[in-house]
Amino acid sequence: MPYPYNLDLSGVLRRLDRKTPTGRIRLANDPVTAAYLSAGMQLIEKNLGPGAERRTPSGTEGAGGSVSPLPSFLSQRVVAAEVANNPPPFHRMGSIGTLRTTWRSQSDYIADLLRFGLWAHQFPIVKHSEKIEAAKQRLITGGDFVEEFHALCYWLLVTLLATPAFRLGLLAAAVAEADETVARAVSDHYQDNRDKWNSLYMAVVAAYQVSLRPGTVPEDMGRMLTALTDGFALRGLSDPHTPLFDHDRHRSLLGTAALALILSFGQPADEPPNPTIEDAARAIFTPKSQT
Repeated sequence: MPYPYNLDLSGVLRRLDRKTPTGRIRLANDPVTAAYLSAGMQLIEKNLGPGAERRTPSGTEGAGGSVSPLPSFLSQRVVAAEVANNPPPFHRMGSIGTLRTTWRSQSDYIADLLRFGLWAHQFPIVKHSEKIEAAKQRLITGGDFVEEFHALCYWLLVTLLATPAFRLGLLAAAVAEADETVARAVSDHYQDNRDKWNSLYMAVVAAYQVSLRPGTVPEDMGRMLTALTDGFALRGLSDPHTPLFDHDRHRSLLGTAALALILSFGQPADEPPNPTIEDAARAIFTPKSQT
């Protein structure tokens, strides 16, 4: 199997229809399971992009044939048929029956496909992932902090906009309220992203001896940086002509906004605590007539 299908997927696929841990591990790494994941990823790219075909939305059959808010292009019938279009060495014979013996419902399949796609989002664009990791390392080992932070944010945003699974994540977030299984997958994804930002921020704090303003904790920074990243990516998808990037300099508005955020909340650890962000804002924006 090609990367990342050749990796152990037992920790990624959590909705497989097996009762024992051994059975779930075996099924997670079965070539037939990989074939349905591959088919789903192909359908995501065809329907959500980059370069998606624009289509009129329609209903989707769920378990038992009921109407579901989940995307129709990932119905059991369409996914089973798409297996025939898999490239070698994936299986090319799919059926609704086999799909249903692997995942009990369409929601279970989409939740695992979402987890897989977001976990393995780097595999079509490995070179970007390498640049992201290189920028992270230089960021905490003494490189030009501003330039490396801009490069990190630039490549993160480029990666998200080129990742079909990110588009599925947005769609899944829109229907999560109506589907508890998908909602859990979306929540896991955001938790993973927060953890990554938190880990990076704590490494920066340790490397540069930075502390946070009173009233703020590192987890807040992770949540805010995650929201900024997804927000800029969403704007880039919905309005491709928005000037988000300076490709020549490897910069983006995400980098500027994220730098402003960490600058607002950070301070040298050996200095007296700054006022809270609210008190700092009041000091600037109090009308002159009240001073």
